[in-house]
Amino acid sequence: MDTVPQIISVQDLFSLQQVFQQNLLAWKQLHSFLDHVEDEDIREVCHFLLVMHYNHLQLLLSILKGERQVEEDNDED
Repeated sequence: MDTVPQIISVQDLFSLQQVFQQNLLAWKQLHSFLDHVEDEDIREVCHFLLVMHYNHLQLLLSILKGERQVEEDNDED
């Protein structure tokens, strides 16, 4: 399913909450880990993963705010 329904069920909300918490925890752990990494290649990978998890968090927030459908409609133009 590519479109987000206008109504989110309790089960969907619970699932979104779990995914959000997992991504937030991963982001926090990577952010903490990045302070201790000295190898530049590993820092680069960590930074990539930080950005990825941040983008996932923003996507989840936009779904919860009901903004995701608007973004998809704009992409079709």
